[in-house]
Amino acid sequence: MIRQAITRNAVILGLFAIGTAAALALTNQATLPRVECNRQNALITSLAQVMPDDRHDNVLITDRIEVRDPLLGNGAQHIYRARRDGAPSGVVLEATAPDGYGGAIDLIVGVDTDGRVLGVRAVPPHNETPGLGDKIERRKSDWITTFNGRSLSNPDDAGWAVK
Repeated sequence: MIRQAITRNAVILGLFAIGTAAALALTNQATLPRVECNRQNALITSLAQVMPDDRHDNVLITDRIEVRDPLLGNGAQHIYRARRDGAPSGVVLEATAPDGYGGAIDLIVGVDTDGRVLGVRAVPPHNETPGLGDKIERRKSDWITTFNGRSLSNPDDAGWAVK
């Protein structure tokens, strides 16, 4: 009798686990297009923040190439090409900073044809420690905008060192 109760409870628990897994899988499949749409919209918004509309007349999200360069991070990264009247006017680089407090931080960096930084944004989600890593989020701090107008020669190499 005890063995039957254990078996019955195990079957009930197993069916509950299967039902829960199925519900999660169906919910995931049903929301996948919405999640991807939200991700694309967030990317479009971020691209506009680092490459102002007055600098290009093309659609950045569709004018991109994929590169593999260890300076930009592990794996494939995208470079979004900004063009004005068909001529190059800048790029937006995807880059990964591998050594954040809470792990890797994905960034996008807008750069004009003179090599001047137009904007930098952290791409959510990130795992930075609240309070320590908040400065990378534009809504919490203006710190990330201090890169605007900088280039490899402004400041010099020593000025780029972490303090």
